[in-house]
Amino acid sequence: MKDKFVVESYFCKSEKLQESMNERFKDGYYPKEIKVSPYQDKVEGFIIYELKE
Repeated sequence: MKDKFVVESYFCKSEKLQESMNERFKDGYYPKEIKVSPYQDKVEGFIIYELKE
């Protein structure tokens, strides 16, 4: 059984964040809360994903 919520923290380039979000979407997870901020040439923050059944 999959977890209902997943929290991922990020400190990466925006392309990597996009890839990660697309992978979560394929697994049935949708962003519930997004808190990311630019930092130099990267993004930092976290995303809470919720499993949609």
